[in-house]
Parts: sequence; structure tokens; C-alpha cells
Amino acid sequence: MSCAIRLSRIRLSRIRLASTRLAIALLVTLSSCSSDDVAGFTEPVTSTGPTTTTGPTTNTGPTTTTVPITTTVPVTTLDTTEAASAEAGELANGLDVRVTRVVGAASTAIVVVFDIGGHHDPAGRSGMAHFAEHLLATGATSLESERSIEDVVSTYPLGWNAQTGTLTTIYATVVDPADLPDELERVAARLAGVSVSDDVIERERGRVLVELGNMYGNIPTLAVGNNAREQLLPSPHAGRRGGTDGAISAMRPAELREWLAFYNPSNATLAIAGDVDVAATMADIDALFGSIKAGPSPPPAARQVDGDVGVVAAAPGSPEALVGVSFRAPAPGGEAHAAFLVAIRRLFLEGAAHGLTIDHAPLDDPDIATIVASVAADETTMTATTRVRDVVAEVLVRPLEADEGDDTLQLFGALFGFAANPANPYGTALASVRTSQLGLTADQLRADLSALTDTAYRQHVDDLFIAPATSGAGVGS
Repeated sequence: MSCAIRLSRIRLSRIRLASTRLAIALLVTLSSCSSDDVAGFTEPVTSTGPTTTTGPTTNTGPTTTTVPITTTVPVTTLDTTEAASAEAGELANGLDVRVTRVVGAASTAIVVVFDIGGHHDPAGRSGMAHFAEHLLATGATSLESERSIEDVVSTYPLGWNAQTGTLTTIYATVVDPADLPDELERVAARLAGVSVSDDVIERERGRVLVELGNMYGNIPTLAVGNNAREQLLPSPHAGRRGGTDGAISAMRPAELREWLAFYNPSNATLAIAGDVDVAATMADIDALFGSIKAGPSPPPAARQVDGDVGVVAAAPGSPEALVGVSFRAPAPGGEAHAAFLVAIRRLFLEGAAHGLTIDHAPLDDPDIATIVASVAADETTMTATTRVRDVVAEVLVRPLEADEGDDTLQLFGALFGFAANPANPYGTALASVRTSQLGLTADQLRADLSALTDTAYRQHVDDLFIAPATSGAGVGS
């Protein structure tokens, strides 16, 4: 789903889940801006310090102002030895289930992660999964009629999310604990299948096109990151993350309805987190979801390939000049990943002093980190990119400090759900799924960080950040 944020005139017209990513420093004050539900660069960053946030972005279009849930907890106060463990199971129809009790949580999160994303889009249909995710959230079910984004917002004042990544799609809601039984029924009905009229398809087609315009041009803070990412990690089949205007415009209602069949129990994981009775919740899930029929599997995902690097031309007419420099992240787990996390923490904490904003979404978009900076009046996009890389080298080449492993574990342990955090059941539920998919555990992360030596850190930093060419993208006047 898609929304706009008007920082110059904030009014609380909806609350939605903010993205689970690292970000620091207020980028700019915009008169009109929008976020998008495609995992990666989804919203202008307004975080001012190392905090945990509540989840990825959903949004409603250029006319609605949104304010993220501000449930932030300084990660240094979280004890990563107090992780809540999820009870896991699998229903006969293939639905994976994870239920986590988070003692003291005042709300309950219901998160469905589907094994389908942008890399499953067919050739010539870039954005099919993104478009379908809109329909999944707004279509009719056996319990609910078709609805608008405004309907969803009013139904879930505690937060909700619909988001498409490269390999996954997320549909999530946050409710009062007393409403969990009813919400499980609604989610089960949505998983059993949605129907969409031609009118809703055309309405959502327009919303997707607005989002894409914001992502790649209309909002500099979104465009610079998305363009840099697309350059470094290009979408398959000559497509584009979130879709191309031409492909979205060409998608027929019949093929979109056919694609919706892939959002079924056999391609999904259901995660619940809150102060719940785990056994009773598992029983309720079995009763409500167990009878839903398994469905077809999506086509195989296209393989990610590395793209060309360099700097793209600045987009004429943008109200401000920005440059984004992207770095490829190593696979989660192991020594290189530990060194990468230490480096990202350093950049996160020190980048603001150099005018840099660091963006890395370790659960939503773990393959990339991007640094965004303004282009000074006496700079070109290329010289600004060089300045960013010089700052990165200056910050990262210092020797590894004795306590950096522990400090990095505190920061990322919270984001990976390895710390008990009753203020953020959505993060707990999502992390219970994504860490399993990524092969991350608290014990392994702790061991990798503890074993990291200065020599190994320096070598990996050089390999990841200093030596390779990086992807740069510029927007601005």
C-alpha cells in the first residue's frame, strides 16, 4: 500500500507500521512526500538515533498524511539474553505457524509472510507481486467486502502493513489482545482467498503508479535510494523493483486474479506475537486455518545478478540534490556478516556528523546498505559520491575496539528479535519468521561477533566497503 507524509503540515490521519530498518538523521523537510510498500527504500527517514521500530511501511497515496507508530526503545537497554522463543508448527495444508508469548505486550501482532515477491514476477510483468499485494489487502473475503485503504486504516488504529520484497510478501495487523480471536478469523478468511472487482483493480492500479512515481522520481529521498539499489542489484527480466509503469498499465484483471491464487497457506508462514496463551492460540489457528485448502506454488524466483556500478545522471527538476551510494551486503551469518554489522553500526552512529544518512533494513532488505547525502552547491554528483566514500573509509578503517562486538549485538540483537521487547510485538513476530529464513540465531551472531578479530574486520571492511566499486545514484537540480 502507499502513503504520503507531509512533514510541513502533520495531521494524524492514519497510523501505520514504520519500517524495520536502521536510519539516522532527519533527511530533509519536505512539503509533500510519500512512502511505499516495496521493501527497501520506502519512506523519508526521520529517526534521530539508534532505535528499534515497528515494521515496514504501508501508505495511502499523495493525499494522506501518515505518522509512524513511535514505539521506539533505545536498543542499548535491551538484554539479548532474554529472547522470547517461538513455538513452531506446520498445518496439514502446509501453513507454517509461529506463536511467541511476549510478556507485558499491550497489543498482539498477526503477521503473514508469503513466499512470493518481486523476483517471481514473470517476464514483461514487472510489479505483478506488488500489484497483487494491493489487491490482497483490499479485496473482498467471505467475511469482509472490498475495502479502501482508508477502511483499512480505520480498522487497524494500532497499525498494519502490506509490503512486497524480492522473495516475500508481508500482510500484517496489530490489534488489542481482546480482538485476537476475531482478527484470526479475518486473516483466515483472507488467506482462504480474496475476490476483486474490476473497479478495485483499476483503483489500485492508479495507486501503484503513484507509488512508483514517488519511488523513482517525485520524492528525491526515495528516488536516490531506489535508483542506487536498482543499479547495484537490478531487477530480473529488465524490470524494476516495485514494477515498471508500462507493465503495471498492461496487466489484465484476469491475470491478476490468477496471480492471487499463489497467496495461500502452502506458500505462507503465520506468526503471532503478544502476551498470549501459546497453546490456546495454536489450537485456534489449527481450527481456523487448518481447513483452508492448499494452493498452487508461484513460478520459481529469478536469480539475482549484480549490476553495473557508477553514477547515474541527476534528475532534472528535483527540488534538492542528493546522492546515494549503495554497498552489497554479505550473506547473513559468518565472519563477513559480523564485520558488516560492526561497520554499519559505526556508520549509523557517526554518519550524521558528516551529513550522511545510513539505511539498512536487516530483515526487510538485508542484501544492501545505502548512504544518502546532500550534494553541496559547489559539488557535482560525482564529487559528492567521492566525498561519501572518503567518509566511509575514514569511519571504518579504525581498529576494531574491544566492546564493539557486544555493542553491535545489542543493536542488531534487538532488530533481529533476539531481545524481549513488549513494546514491539510486530517486530517480534516478523523476526521469528525472517531470522529463520535467513538462518540467523542469537547464539551464532554472538559467537561470530565474539570471534571477530581486528585483522579479519579490516579485511572484510576493505572487501565490502573500500575496495569495490559501489553503486551511486543522484537526483537533484
